[in-house]
Amino acid sequence: MIPVTAPLKELYHLGSGYPLYFRFIKYSIAMLFAMLLVSGIYNLVTNIVEGDCISQDSTQLSVYCLKGYILSFTLPNKRDNKDLLTAQLALNLATVVVIMIFFHYLRYQFRKTEIAADDATITPSDYTIEIENVDPNATNKEIKQWIMDSFATPEQPLEIERIVRPYAINKYMECETKVSSLKTQKNTFYSSHHRHEPTSKDKIRMETIDAEIQFHEAHKEQLLKSISKANLIFVTFRTAQRRDQSFLNST
Repeated sequence: MIPVTAPLKELYHLGSGYPLYFRFIKYSIAMLFAMLLVSGIYNLVTNIVEGDCISQDSTQLSVYCLKGYILSFTLPNKRDNKDLLTAQLALNLATVVVIMIFFHYLRYQFRKTEIAADDATITPSDYTIEIENVDPNATNKEIKQWIMDSFATPEQPLEIERIVRPYAINKYMECETKVSSLKTQKNTFYSSHHRHEPTSKDKIRMETIDAEIQFHEAHKEQLLKSISKANLIFVTFRTAQRRDQSFLNST
């Protein structure tokens, strides 16, 4: 049997947006009840019990409001009672103050929920940092030793789980994209001209595309041989606390 309600903690794995959405609905209803308790009930009751609105069959020429089901709940039905109006204004002001305090409480609770959801959701970014301007020729052992000497302390040692060295393949991927685009053009050309004999202009066009494909394929082979490591690294720590310590020690 599926339960009707469930703790918001069970939604933390979906991100903070889901528990915040349901918490927002909950607190919105609570705020409406608070407004009703502070001034709403008083306003409605005093509006009903007073009878300043004139009945619809009245022969008076100056009519401020006609008594009816809706207007009996409104402010004009007690317009001649200054004491009730003064009290209502004071309660309305108190309602504004309560709402302002309630908004600060909402902000605190939302921030608390966001932090709890983030702590309960484990992602690679919780353990990994990016370091730029690293010598591409440096070895992993040298990089690890440099991190230890720069950021670790005897009181807070760092535990590095892995060092990832990406490669600079931007130019290679651009060339690969160009080859794929040319092959697509070639296939499209064949599909649109397979029913009739290609003209001399068509043959020149196909030869040009084939020549460009061969050129970029050869260029890809050269780039593949000359690919080097990028000047940035990704360092993964054993725990998120160790990662945070590396930031604190570097400031």
